[in-house]
Amino acid sequence: MPAFAGLTATDIAQVKKHGLQWQRGKVCDIISNAAEMLLIYSDRLSAFDRHVGLVAGKGIASAAMSAFWFAQLSDIAHHFCAQVQPRVVRVRKTEPIKLEVIVRGYLAGSMARAYQQGVRSFCGLELPEGLSPYQQLLAPIITPTTKADDHDSNISAAQLVAAQLCSAAEWQEIEASALQLYQLGSAHYRQHGYLLVDTKYEFGREDGKILLIDELHSQDSSRLWLADTYAQRYQAGLAPQAVDKDIARRWLLENGRDKTVPTTVLDQLGRQYQQLTAQLTTITDDDPHPDHRLCQLLR
Repeated sequence: MPAFAGLTATDIAQVKKHGLQWQRGKVCDIISNAAEMLLIYSDRLSAFDRHVGLVAGKGIASAAMSAFWFAQLSDIAHHFCAQVQPRVVRVRKTEPIKLEVIVRGYLAGSMARAYQQGVRSFCGLELPEGLSPYQQLLAPIITPTTKADDHDSNISAAQLVAAQLCSAAEWQEIEASALQLYQLGSAHYRQHGYLLVDTKYEFGREDGKILLIDELHSQDSSRLWLADTYAQRYQAGLAPQAVDKDIARRWLLENGRDKTVPTTVLDQLGRQYQQLTAQLTTITDDDPHPDHRLCQLLR
């Protein structure tokens, strides 16, 4: 099946005729009414705040992963209702808190690049001297960022409370939930041979209560390495083997962030998405591309 880029202009017009709202995120198309939303996972791939290509089947893998991970939660409130099609999940509508809550267990990604340039202060936290790229941190840390359409910016806990993005009490709850989620994800992935390096969580409000929203522990929102080869490669000063969209990020860092990611890299990424998802949960080969008929799935 060809890659799914999102709803067509014709479908979007039909959605609006049903009196429903439509919006396009970096990865998901969203149809909503006053109470619920349909998150439609496309095959769009974003990196460094821009669209970089299409990865066939990625949306199916991401939807399956979200359904799997939300099903693991028993004591953290969330918005997930059901996976209604291979690419589509239904969720409760919330008031999103405009933060990305990133939990990091290793020195990797943008934090590692900044650390190599001499930065030691991250989101109000001080990292010690002498850390090496890809090194495991003594304990997981949280580095929140403001959520924006064009570019996310680091922010400390004190700053986000002062900016009234959430209250101090809400942040304490969010922080505790994020660390609990990271421990859950780390333990489960480790059983399957992967290291959950870092991951992003988002939260919203419903009737004054904090809910986990968006996706959870997917290869789009998480950095994942093969566990078996990590120690050997770390000792040799080599980058760990990635099984997430870092495959595309690394290519862009080596060849230029403005370049077009080649099909060979996108195909490799697609295989990694499919393989990892199949290890954790059931993934279908059936790929009915969503259209405006989804509207009937909103109650």
